[in-house]
Amino acid sequence: MLLSEGDIHYAEIEANAPYKSEYFRGEIFAMAGGPIPHGEIMIAASAELRARINRRLCRVLPADVRIRIAATGLQTYSDFSVVCGAAGRAQGRTDCIENPVLICEVLSQSTEAYDRRAKFELCSCHRPGSARSSSATHEMGAGP
Repeated sequence: MLLSEGDIHYAEIEANAPYKSEYFRGEIFAMAGGPIPHGEIMIAASAELRARINRRLCRVLPADVRIRIAATGLQTYSDFSVVCGAAGRAQGRTDCIENPVLICEVLSQSTEAYDRRAKFELCSCHRPGSARSSSATHEMGAGP
């Protein structure tokens, strides 16, 4: 797959940045960190999923693994993702994949609209020829 000059430049910036950012259509957007309850939900949900999947076939990957959606050019981070089989490494890097089978976001008030609409649309077409996934929402409480 050919990478644009922008893709390569973004990967270089991202590798050395003290913050995470998202890349789409030549623009780089800084991503904010989350509050403690967000992190607690993210860890609980990813741990539950990890306990339930066949780890010989699939792996749950953490939030610091970047995802590149080749069909749309979006480069982003999710709260966690799942890859089955070999991780398709984007740009030859060990911190960026192109073949997640599941992309998970813990919704917050500040990003819910984007995550449910634009990001979902950009990520849901990452497997050409496959049926589009539908979004599923499961609300979890943070805390005992």
